[in-house]
Amino acid sequence: MHPLPCTCSNRRRTKLPPIPLLGVAHLLLLCIASPTSSCTQEEKISLLKFLEGLSHGSGLTTLWQNETNCCMWEGITCDTDGLVTETSLASMGLEGSISPSLGNLTSLLSLNLSHNSLSGQIPAELLLHRSIVALDVSFNNLHGDLHKLPSILGRDMERDIPDDLYNATSLEHLSFPNNQLHGTLSPENIVKLSNLVTINLANNELSGKIPDSIGQLKRLEELHLKYNSMFGELPSNLSKCSNLKTTILGSNIFHGQLKKFNFSTLSKLEILDIMSNKFTGIVPESLYFCNNLIALRLPSNNFQGQLSPRIGNLKSLKFLSLSNNSFTNITHALQVLKSFENLTTLLIGTNFRGEAMPEDETVDGQIPQQIGNLKALTALNLSFNNLHGEVPQSISNLTNLQLLDLSNNHLTGEIPTALENLHFLSEFNISNNNLEGPIPTGGQFSTYPDSSFVGNPNMCGPMIIHHHCNAVEAGPAPTVSKDLCGADIVLTVSFAVFVGVGVLYDQIVLSRYFG
Repeated sequence: MHPLPCTCSNRRRTKLPPIPLLGVAHLLLLCIASPTSSCTQEEKISLLKFLEGLSHGSGLTTLWQNETNCCMWEGITCDTDGLVTETSLASMGLEGSISPSLGNLTSLLSLNLSHNSLSGQIPAELLLHRSIVALDVSFNNLHGDLHKLPSILGRDMERDIPDDLYNATSLEHLSFPNNQLHGTLSPENIVKLSNLVTINLANNELSGKIPDSIGQLKRLEELHLKYNSMFGELPSNLSKCSNLKTTILGSNIFHGQLKKFNFSTLSKLEILDIMSNKFTGIVPESLYFCNNLIALRLPSNNFQGQLSPRIGNLKSLKFLSLSNNSFTNITHALQVLKSFENLTTLLIGTNFRGEAMPEDETVDGQIPQQIGNLKALTALNLSFNNLHGEVPQSISNLTNLQLLDLSNNHLTGEIPTALENLHFLSEFNISNNNLEGPIPTGGQFSTYPDSSFVGNPNMCGPMIIHHHCNAVEAGPAPTVSKDLCGADIVLTVSFAVFVGVGVLYDQIVLSRYFG
């Protein structure tokens, strides 16, 4: 709500008599007391019709009284002429349909109905609105074909949509995530929304390709299309959207070799998420020109080859997930990643499992001591690789670490007691290795379950059943044999469990970067 401005004008530059101090105070009181403009009768009727369309208004019926000034109503903001410019009713428990009457609010700039239980379709009157620049109806129960949304979707093969349906040219933020919209993005019509800054159609049922014409949206900063059924290669013209800061395309069916796409023009890119698609080949060298990247998420594709040393150009990187691919040369990978001082999350599990054990242990598959230089790390997952050698003492330097997963490798030696100093370490997994000796009992270690240590036959500790360190460790032959025979079962079950846990953790940690 905007009160009438209180201003003084002196266009003729005439000399005004001095105003007594008491007069100044009176003038200020008048300004402060200036009433908010009364809304027009037409605006009030449009809002009341919207209210009538709700089956549950969560108190709006009480808050929106017919005899009161609608500019004073909950969630309503007006300009000095009494015209509604903003309707903000997020998380109000609203149920029912969205009335087309909201389209009669001729000066409406922003409409936010997100996080309610609204159903039905989005009225065309809103999508055709000439003044709306921000429309957010995310997290509702809306449904219908996306071709019913004329502002972004093209022609039906059965009928033509009139050209005047594509006049929402002022729209800057298009946000319809978490609904049941389906259809495809039209190359011909998406370009008509040339002012778009945000496209958020995540978690719907969209199919088809990203049209190459998207490159004409020069103002585009955010593109959210995750959790749909879209396919095809990344359109080359997307690289012309030089203002892109966030690109989230995870959990679709996109494919092709990413090296064909030129990332070097996207110098402002901060977040890239293409997880759970079908991309192949190497990580493109052009990606390393995006030195503003803070979060890079590439897991569950089929990337191959070695990591380029040029990944070190990404000095701002805080989150890196490479899990579930086919990268090679674990030693080289860890060497090029050891200098990321700002990195808080490193998930690189389930990659190097096809590599042969090196004969010369000095040129290793070992975890380098320099891993302890990544002081900002809060999560480190190196599971399901072909790592061998001992667990580096230097990991104890990672005092911010909350998750450490070294499971399903070929690690040997004992667990360093210095890891007891990791006081924030709430998730720890070192199962299915060849570790031995007593498990540390200080710090957080007494809180970890038996599953954190299984599959290490020569390890002992109070958390492992039948493997207490004060017992005769050799034990009767049948007991040892039973444990060893069960190792294969444990390994199989653990693989399924920890891959699932890894994906879940990937989702949880990433929520701070990938909304």
